[in-house]
Amino acid sequence: MQAPERPSTWLSGVLNWLARRGRQPVQGEDEECVKARPVMDRVLRETVLPELRAQGFTGSLPHLRRIRSDRIDLISFQYSRYGGKFVVELSQCGPEGVKHDWGKEIQPNKVTAHDLFSSDRNRLSSRAGWRGQWFVFDRPSHEPPSATSKATIEASCRKAAGAVLEAFARQAEAWWAQKAGVTRAQQ
Repeated sequence: MQAPERPSTWLSGVLNWLARRGRQPVQGEDEECVKARPVMDRVLRETVLPELRAQGFTGSLPHLRRIRSDRIDLISFQYSRYGGKFVVELSQCGPEGVKHDWGKEIQPNKVTAHDLFSSDRNRLSSRAGWRGQWFVFDRPSHEPPSATSKATIEASCRKAAGAVLEAFARQAEAWWAQKAGVTRAQQ
């Protein structure tokens, strides 16, 4: 006798979604659903950006740069395509910007961390392991939101922004200093 066929991945996803639609609402779910990404953007602008500006960074989210006489320190924020989390990538280039092998030149006031190879970048980490590189503020967009109240989402976003500031204070300057030392030694 043959075992019954398992539903395909997309079908099981649809069935799970239908099952969630029929469940009883949790307390507070009757409020209007608030999207977390715009809240996270605002919280980053209110909390993280002023700290970075105080340390000499210019530009606007998601790409910031600090131009020095001997180098440019770069920061790029990148959200997951599935929503609910982001990474913060650090990089560094010479004071003249970046010139690629194929001839494209990127000026110092336009260069971003993503203009350099991934081997020349470092991700901030809130904890050990690759999962620690993601700063989580909500569930992925294909799942129901972890919170629906504005206050809960705001608190979650502020917690993620605080984790970014802590990781930045522990890791960023040391990484840039080490990278600058390696760069000078190679020249």
